Amino acid sequence: MDKLRVLHFADLVNGHDFIDNIVRNTDPAMFDMAVCTMGRASNIEEPDYAEAGIARWDIPAPTRSHYPRAVVRLAALLRHQDIDIIHAHHYEPCLIAAAATVAHPRTKLVVGRHYADAIYLHTAGWRRRAMLGLERAVNTRARLVIAPSQRIATLLDRQGVPPGKVAIIPYAFDPARFDHVLARSAGTKRSALDTDGRFTIGTFGRLYADKGHRFVLEALPTILKSVPNLSYVIVGEGAERPQLERQVRALDLERVVSFLGWRHDVAELMKAVDVVVQPSLQEAFSQSMAEALFLARPLVITDVSGANELIPHDSMGVVVPCRDAAALGRALIALEGDPHRRGAMAEAGRRHACATLSINTVVPLYEAAYRATAESARTDLRRSRAQCGG
Repeated sequence: MDKLRVLHFADLVNGHDFIDNIVRNTDPAMFDMAVCTMGRASNIEEPDYAEAGIARWDIPAPTRSHYPRAVVRLAALLRHQDIDIIHAHHYEPCLIAAAATVAHPRTKLVVGRHYADAIYLHTAGWRRRAMLGLERAVNTRARLVIAPSQRIATLLDRQGVPPGKVAIIPYAFDPARFDHVLARSAGTKRSALDTDGRFTIGTFGRLYADKGHRFVLEALPTILKSVPNLSYVIVGEGAERPQLERQVRALDLERVVSFLGWRHDVAELMKAVDVVVQPSLQEAFSQSMAEALFLARPLVITDVSGANELIPHDSMGVVVPCRDAAALGRALIALEGDPHRRGAMAEAGRRHACATLSINTVVPLYEAAYRATAESARTDLRRSRAQCGG
């Protein structure tokens, strides 16, 4: 059988993220993987695809006015490179990819659904109707929609996407990426953070309103009554930072909270905290959640998509309701007072992550999805030819 040519299309790709892990680890005897991005530089680590022998193109589309030209250029790329499947990631790249496959229908569209109910949370009125209408057109055009969790699959079902068109496949992670971090002591990093001897919690991700940092800050005054030696590190950057800094000053938490901005040593920082707390209001599948488990860190996370599936009981982490500062506070106070539970939770979480989210487990699921998509297209072509008498 000829190798399937699969092009991953996204606004950007970071080294070791969920896209990069698929691209690098599919079977090269069966798949010819390639990448196309929309002109945005990687904001964590630029993957070196030339060194890996993986083709990469860039179609700059910095604003929506550039999207029509991007559609034309992407359709030409699909045709010239004889791409069998385009796997598009995120909302706007999926719009461009869907339009490109209309222009070049031989390439079949696979959609990666990497958001939950963000459209419902952040839009209303005509804007919401327009975005949902475009999303519906993309899902109709797609041969397959890959959801990272059952909750996303349920949402797609409510939106009218046939269940047979949806595959539930989580993100894939390379355990080896975390092994070298685990092998090193966290003492140096804790000293650099000035958190020696303090109970340290950390949140890792963009500083946007839907990441929920404000609810952890709201919980801190209560936590401090039971845990006076508390330290909270916030790793990431974004538009919400000024508001969060104002909240810190208003609550007189400057001695407790540290904003570290964008960092390239996120794994080392995560290992250096006692508990990872992820208070998001919506996620498709939290990468920080998985990274905490791989790094054997106790985890407190809100009830977002993927959390209850990956953490089915509290021996691996604590799942609390979204927007509930009191619940976050209770969970963190309880974990601070029970080091044995933290250790057992960390070990159980790492074992579970390695068993369910490693590239060796997950990448074959993507490979099977691509093969099924290609076979379905061939079957439809044979049926169409038979109906046409030849």
